[in-house]
Formats: sequence, C-alpha cells, structure tokens
Amino acid sequence: MNDDLTVIIGTCDAYLKFIPNCMSLLNKYFEPDVRKIIVGETKSVERDGYEWILPGKGSWGRRMKEAFQETNTKYCFFILDDYYLHQKLSKEYFSWITSFMDREDANKVTLTPVPNWAGYKYTETLDTIKRMSKDSEWLASVQPSVWKTSQFLSIVEDDYNPWDFEIKGSEKLKGEEDSHFVVLLDVPLYFNIARKGGTLTKGWQDFLNSEGLSL
Repeated sequence: MNDDLTVIIGTCDAYLKFIPNCMSLLNKYFEPDVRKIIVGETKSVERDGYEWILPGKGSWGRRMKEAFQETNTKYCFFILDDYYLHQKLSKEYFSWITSFMDREDANKVTLTPVPNWAGYKYTETLDTIKRMSKDSEWLASVQPSVWKTSQFLSIVEDDYNPWDFEIKGSEKLKGEEDSHFVVLLDVPLYFNIARKGGTLTKGWQDFLNSEGLSL
C-alpha cells in the first residue's frame, strides 16, 4: 500500500445515489493501492476497500476537515462524488506526481484541462507541470487534485461550502501562494455527472451507457 497518499471522496446524503458509480469507476481506473475514505453525512453505501466518515448533517467544510484530519499521509487525492473517472491513473503516474511534489515542495497539483476563460495564470513550466501565479484565479478549487494534506487543512473553514472553498479560499491565497501547480491534460480524466443542485449533465446517459452503468 502507498504510504504517502490517501483518496478522499466528498459526498452528502442528497448525492448518495452518485456514489456507487463513483466507486466502480475509481476501482476500474485508479490503480494505486491506497486507503480510500468517503466523507458523507448520515448515510453510506458499503463496499470493500472503502471507509466512511459520517459526522452528521454538519457543514461541508467541517466534514471535509474531519476527513483530512483522519489521514496520516502527506498527500491526499481529493475528488467529489459526481466526478466519474474515465481515464486510467496508474501507480507510476501518481508516483511521478508525488515525487514532483516532494522535490518542488508543492502544496497542490491539479489534474485537469483548463479552458482559456477560466483565468488561470502561470509563471513557469517544470517537467510539463505548470506553476500557478500568485495572482491566478482558482488557486483553491475542487477539481481533482493531489493536495498536501496540511495545505488543504490550512484553507478550509468549518462554515465553507464547496463554492466558498473555491472563491473564499482562492481569495485567502491570492498574492501569497506560489506552490500550486496544474497538469494540463489533453482531455478530462473525469465526466462531471451532475451540476449544482444535482442537475444531470448533458450527455450523462451516453456516458453511463459507455461504461455499462446506470443511475
């Protein structure tokens, strides 16, 4: 088992229906042998290889903080329940990411294609990984990322929801943080099955059909 990395999946009771497919696709595409934690509210979907943290109907920020505090690894790969993986993520790939983070003392590496309108700014490229500028937008985000555990905990506040984390967290970091990086992928590693409020994303049925899944 990888002793440097934990997977954390954030969910809630209202989104619990998305979790079975999220776990199935993580099992299919995510290769590293690591501890996997799902942090929800009061309900769970049990499956071998997954631990649940159920703090109750508290705020998103407090619940995510509890999960990150539960880990004993330097890094966490953090995703949300409606991010359905559809690209292989190998042991070697994550070893490369965490080795890079060790070498550069990186606080976060985001794995995503970034559209031009998103406002990301960069200062340099190291090993094909781009360093985000201190004045970039979205220094904090819930895009799939490998976080230094201590960095996530330094940003999240008990009363945050996911959008507070992205907006207020980025404001907190702006002008100060220069150890966040982005791997610019050619295609997304996940399909975002639902949008804010649980509205299913256009193309959701085709995606599930392609993976032999259903909701």
